[in-house]
Amino acid sequence: MNCNHRVGLDRYTIPLTDLLLTKIQVVKVNEKDLKDIVAVLEDHEVANKFDKETIDLEYIAELCSRDWGLHKSVMANLDILESFIPEYNLAVRDETAIMKEVKAYRLE
Repeated sequence: MNCNHRVGLDRYTIPLTDLLLTKIQVVKVNEKDLKDIVAVLEDHEVANKFDKETIDLEYIAELCSRDWGLHKSVMANLDILESFIPEYNLAVRDETAIMKEVKAYRLE
């Protein structure tokens, strides 16, 4: 997969999907990372769509399918995230919707 097309997706920053990946692929995820992940998921759609306001699930799945370590980290952090939201009583717009987004990432 050639990722060069992603560089110009947003003029001033990295694409949203890549931003999420910087947080969700951390081996030892911390509370700040989890809160950042929730913030991104709360404000953006998850879909198989390539645009700057959507989290591109197909892109993440493709990367994870080619890298066992990335897949393992992403899946472990999604498990942590699933228990993090209710445990920390985060003030989120719609916890059910966010958990649906989290479960959409199940790439197994």
